[in-house]
Amino acid sequence: MLGMGRLLLWSVLGWFAVIPCAIANGAVREFVLAPRWGMAVAQPLSGVLLALAITLIVALMVGRIGARPRAAWLAVGAGWLLATLAFEFAMGLAAGRSWEHMLAPYRFHQGNLWVLVLAWIVVAPWLLARWRGLVTPGDPRRLPPDARALGQAAERRACRHLAWRGWRIVARNWIGGGGELDIVASRWRTLLVVEVRRRPQTAEAFASIDRAKLDRTLAAAQALIARFELQRYRLRLDLIGIDAAGRLVRRRDVLREGRPGE
Repeated sequence: MLGMGRLLLWSVLGWFAVIPCAIANGAVREFVLAPRWGMAVAQPLSGVLLALAITLIVALMVGRIGARPRAAWLAVGAGWLLATLAFEFAMGLAAGRSWEHMLAPYRFHQGNLWVLVLAWIVVAPWLLARWRGLVTPGDPRRLPPDARALGQAAERRACRHLAWRGWRIVARNWIGGGGELDIVASRWRTLLVVEVRRRPQTAEAFASIDRAKLDRTLAAAQALIARFELQRYRLRLDLIGIDAAGRLVRRRDVLREGRPGE
């Protein structure tokens, strides 16, 4: 359930989770909040509560979907918006309501925040994915051909480097658990995950691998271990930086600072 299928599945499930929350929120507003404090208070309070419920659902959803480009997260929000509007107006017409009645929540009457809630629906997936470090720079297939070629060449160079040192390459560009593993290798009882970066200087390559990227890499590694039942292996993470001149520098076992790798 990788790629687009995972994105569509969890987007649809997330939206279907929002619907009962919105219905329950409306019932609480009409039968609990409004009788006690009046609509002037109930309307904005109801909007805030619904936005919080949406935030919780989106936070759970983005972790299931995994790392995606910004455009994908905004597409999820736009899809939720269109589905919500279609559902709302379809239900209103089925109930015989007039257009004036259905458009009333869009006028900010008595502090109604429905328009702001809809705006939050659009941007929430992207903002929460960004907060969790799950927004990628973009689809690597859309990079300029030279950039793709350089990245692929750097990974091939890293694979040769590892193979010469006795590591068996078992996977490349494996996707799962919300991240991608550039290289997966094994030797004896060690499962080696390698993140490869090519930059003009190797220092820039290592600096481009931040904490969020390491967390995504570790989550993907754990997903790999769980899927193929590799718990008997010791997990190790190495970083390889390659500069414009082709010089390769490797940082070994970054999960254990100060521990020699080989």
